[in-house]
Amino acid sequence: MVRLPKFPAATGPSLPVGANLRAYPGENPSASQAPVAQVPHGSKVTVKWNRTAGVVRHLHYRDQDQGTPIDVDKDHLVCGPLYQDTTFTLQTVSQAGGQPITRYDSLTVTVDTPAHPKLTLPNGRLDSSAADGLHIATAAKANQTLTVQETADFHAAASAEGALTAPTIQVGDLQFTGTFTATGTFTTNNLTAPTIESTNGLSVTGKVQILKAGRTDLGRSGTHTAATDGFVVARASDQSGLTLKADIENLQYRATTYNNTGTIVVPMKAGQTMAYGVDGSGGTVEFRWFALGR
Repeated sequence: MVRLPKFPAATGPSLPVGANLRAYPGENPSASQAPVAQVPHGSKVTVKWNRTAGVVRHLHYRDQDQGTPIDVDKDHLVCGPLYQDTTFTLQTVSQAGGQPITRYDSLTVTVDTPAHPKLTLPNGRLDSSAADGLHIATAAKANQTLTVQETADFHAAASAEGALTAPTIQVGDLQFTGTFTATGTFTTNNLTAPTIESTNGLSVTGKVQILKAGRTDLGRSGTHTAATDGFVVARASDQSGLTLKADIENLQYRATTYNNTGTIVVPMKAGQTMAYGVDGSGGTVEFRWFALGR
């Protein structure tokens, strides 16, 4: 007696065997090298598979419709450099019973510091679940507005062309052309900005350089309009009885030489105009403008 199974075995075509897809670092991996799942930014990898006779293969890993055709006697392909996480899909087509059979084997290789040429934020927001806020280890640039609800910690340079707003900001170097607002603590090693305003004071522990524009000699008399905040220092010498004069709006500054010397210091805001001069003749008279900035 012959026992037959209740359900006979299928007689259709069988799928091709697996390709055993794997990736190795570099272009010429040794036979003893282990496969990798992650590589450094900008690395190349060698993708390998088991060679199978009588099949047609394509490797897909870029934005391609057809993939890269693989020669039948080839069992690897050097790919890269990789700048972001990449998925490799090996398409294998074989014939069984006169019908094409397709199998796909996939492998993803991640990059330790991936680069994204474009980042789209849903609803225009980037939310960080980290308890200590958002950390950016390399240079960061915002072409428009950058707003951080919690702490923004930039380990390198940060720049923004629009508004930069955050309660607490720590940064190595900060450059921006728009508006910068920190309602809490702001710490930086170097700050370059067209305009700086502080409502709670400005504390600097290092070097302060705000007189980079140098001084401008204004002569013995005339008018001067301040392009930026600064101050005028006037000095008369070598003659007694000279009176230095400087008038800004409703403010008048006067100093008469005593023992042949007299000095006045006049602070000015950007946009103010000062009329200045001296009563009396002779002596040496100097009016000098010092701009706070460049």
